[in-house]
Amino acid sequence: MNTGWVLVADSAQARILEYDKHKLEPFKEFVHPESREHGQDLIGNRPNQNQHSMEKTRKGEEHQGLRDEESRKFAKQLSDYLSTAHAQNKFRKIVLVADPRFLGMLRQELSNPVAGCVASSIDKNVVRMNAKELATLVAKG
Repeated sequence: MNTGWVLVADSAQARILEYDKHKLEPFKEFVHPESREHGQDLIGNRPNQNQHSMEKTRKGEEHQGLRDEESRKFAKQLSDYLSTAHAQNKFRKIVLVADPRFLGMLRQELSNPVAGCVASSIDKNVVRMNAKELATLVAKG
């Protein structure tokens, strides 16, 4: 197990890339479109009924709390995957690259063994950056 990983994420998508000698290769992708939906889409369309545990206001109003909950669910999903992969010795070190808000959520969800493998964190939203540009960014640290 000499593999290092780079996790590049925002609240709706993530990629894991393997690195070796400053070369990044795609490994796995995740998508969580619920984090991008508007409050009305997260709630549904039953009139005057709360359908979501975070719904506190009337329909038609913005529900930032609902999107935050979906982002936390995605952070938990990624954290669970990393925990399983770490237990299977799939990576030794990991670099986290995510927008600041999501990076905080992700850090809160990481298990202690995975958190101990975090070599560095970069708080930038670069989820659409190509592998070569990411390698340069990670090398700068």
